[in-house]
Amino acid sequence: MASSSSSATPSADPNRPHIAPTLREGGALARGVGESALYVADEDHKTVRRVPVPIGAIDTVTTLELAGAPAQVLPLDGRVLVTVRDPGLLVVLTPDARGALTETARVELPDDAWGIAVTADERIALVSSAWSHAVSAIDLTTAKKLWSVDVAREPRAIVVMADGKTAYVTHLVGSSLTRLDDLGAAEPKVRPIVLPSAPLRSPPNVTLAASLGYAAVPNPEGSRLYVARHALGALGEDAWFGASTVDVRLTANDMPLAPPRRDGQPFLRADKATDGTELLVPGKPLSPFTQPRALAYRKRTRTLLVVSEGEDMVVELDALGVDPTRGVLRNYAVGTNRDATLPVASTCGAPQGIALSEDENTAWVWCRGTCDLATLKLDDFAKGGGPTGDSASTPAAFASPRTRWKQTARSGVASSTTPRIASRVAGWPAPAATPRAGTTATSGTRPSSTRRTART
Repeated sequence: MASSSSSATPSADPNRPHIAPTLREGGALARGVGESALYVADEDHKTVRRVPVPIGAIDTVTTLELAGAPAQVLPLDGRVLVTVRDPGLLVVLTPDARGALTETARVELPDDAWGIAVTADERIALVSSAWSHAVSAIDLTTAKKLWSVDVAREPRAIVVMADGKTAYVTHLVGSSLTRLDDLGAAEPKVRPIVLPSAPLRSPPNVTLAASLGYAAVPNPEGSRLYVARHALGALGEDAWFGASTVDVRLTANDMPLAPPRRDGQPFLRADKATDGTELLVPGKPLSPFTQPRALAYRKRTRTLLVVSEGEDMVVELDALGVDPTRGVLRNYAVGTNRDATLPVASTCGAPQGIALSEDENTAWVWCRGTCDLATLKLDDFAKGGGPTGDSASTPAAFASPRTRWKQTARSGVASSTTPRIASRVAGWPAPAATPRAGTTATSGTRPSSTRRTART
């Protein structure tokens, strides 16, 4: 949970010291700055929700309906930045002493505004517009757009380096990132940089393409950039047209951490063929998760938390490894109550966002498919020992119970039942069943034989 220095509601004292955010990258779920609350970008209901923690009854949750569907939220001290997809907007919200949200500014942006990050001085925000293949800079002091530049298709996550001069942008398609330099200029320098996808699991001397590049996060020192995605064509046991991966880029020299695989290095082909040079592989499946959607870095344990939308789980990886995907430390299952006919989770399905408590012992997970907010108690790895090498990378299954909330349909009174693995915040409506192009997600009620589609 948040420390005692954080209050349940934002402070109204104008003389208190400024509180810098722990994270400068947005997400579908984020923890408030200087307050014990979570912010949820509820895209299916076109609302932003503020949820006090510890999570309680429905009457403690405040919501604000927006002009369009929000993609990401980024709380700063005394305000919350929100990207809106259609129409493309950056919206600035201010919570009052009771936690109620008010829109205080909006900036028009290219359509499908999605990812967001801010510079260390919190003066400039960068926003990616996925469908418009653009990145824009916004002056947060004046709420004015500074520039928009064209980039490769489907830009998503943004990470701004600590110097405020350089930013990296991921893409939903392709293995390359976009690097932006001179962010404070009238127009930045834009160039693509190749980040090989799962190089240690690629055919010899081949650079694989990638997809699902929704998420990226730096380590606290800013020396490594972690990018989660799917490597198309990666080799290995149980590979499905490739394998999920977390690729690492060294920011000092802009080079990938993992070297390319050369002829003669052992590997196992997914088709189990007995001829050819790719025959042996380390003895673990190479896709510990599917459809990576969000990332979080635990500084205390030096681990990565990957939200797997396709598996309804959170996977914890060794962040020190050359290929973090090979260092699976823990699997936290969040999806449960699966239908007997169609094995789709009816609670905590299709997770898309994650936020860490201040002490990093707790993670909250936003499950868009069923409109749930989960609480996970994370492994302390011998109270801060963290991974020290391959010997610490022991796979294990682990999940902690959390309280399930439900609301009586007629009275609207929230009640709490016995703690269980999967839960639902009381009174939150199920996502609308409007078909949209993109990935699939379950409804908030009992799953039927047909899964609805949700915009990606």
